[in-house]
Amino acid sequence: APSPERQKTMRHAQNVEYFTALVPAAQTGTTLSSAIDCTDADSCTIMIQFGAIAASGNLTTFALQSSATSGGTYADETGGAITDAVIGTAALPADDDDDKLFVYEIDCKKLANRFLKVNIVGHGSNAATFGISGFKSRKTESPAETAAGKGCEAVVRI
Repeated sequence: APSPERQKTMRHAQNVEYFTALVPAAQTGTTLSSAIDCTDADSCTIMIQFGAIAASGNLTTFALQSSATSGGTYADETGGAITDAVIGTAALPADDDDDKLFVYEIDCKKLANRFLKVNIVGHGSNAATFGISGFKSRKTESPAETAAGKGCEAVVRI
């Protein structure tokens, strides 16, 4: 049987709300994700999954932005450019970065504002295919114990 500490870790790992901030598609020019509300979250993980990036489709901007309100003015979050990466390659994705995953691990207590967006700017009309999803975690409060409460269509537990 798992140790009590392992059981506690597993429960915390399941104490999340999932979200999709941008459905995977080919993007050109400036792409902003939908707003991610971190108001009640202790931490937030945002995953940007790339598919094909066209030849000469190098990105010119890849940054995390925040705002005090969902519909407010968003500004770059300090330390939120992908070039600020502390693990892995701190560089903008290029046309040889097809099928790679880029991740933001965010301590929500350190945010300037509670609403987030990912701002990605491609090189002109050259497309990059990507989607943005992730999850928000709460240490003390569980989201509603329904699929909709967890932000998804279905949950399978084994």
